[in-house]
Amino acid sequence: PCGEVVGCGAGVCWRCMNRATREEFKAVKTTKAEFSSLGDGAWWMHLACMAPEDEEAYFCNGDVFTEGEDAAAAAAAESDSDGRVGRQ
Repeated sequence: PCGEVVGCGAGVCWRCMNRATREEFKAVKTTKAEFSSLGDGAWWMHLACMAPEDEEAYFCNGDVFTEGEDAAAAAAAESDSDGRVGRQ
């Protein structure tokens, strides 16, 4: 939120994100479709790497998908050009 690069810097490939359970990524589990819909300003980081202000910025729209919604969207998603989730 403040423009400073934070977090561990480790990306997650879409294949791993799609295979992951909700327990592994908690509420930050996303799909390529959801991430892409956020446009050029999209960003992602592990929940454990987030500061309170990061959590507030990430969840500001209040959208949290259920496991079934994640699975349906993941089935339709394809890998992006670099195959990783998270932009910095």
